[in-house]
Amino acid sequence: MLDNLRERGLLFKVGTVRHTYPFCWRCNSPLVYYAKQSWYIRTTAVKGELIEGNKEINWYPEHVKEGAFRGLAGT
Repeated sequence: MLDNLRERGLLFKVGTVRHTYPFCWRCNSPLVYYAKQSWYIRTTAVKGELIEGNKEINWYPEHVKEGAFRGLAGT
């Protein structure tokens, strides 16, 4: 393809572009970003059930019980 463009006088520039690859600052492993289909759960639709269910759970350590859903109970 490059030869075809060159022969027709349409080739502007040929070269190699090096991109730095992102790495995790914690474990130094390479990070790969790509488009991916995702789905989400609308937790606001069952917020009351989540808060009530949280009261039934035996959290350890105990202070996590209120911290796990902080902000939900008051809203």
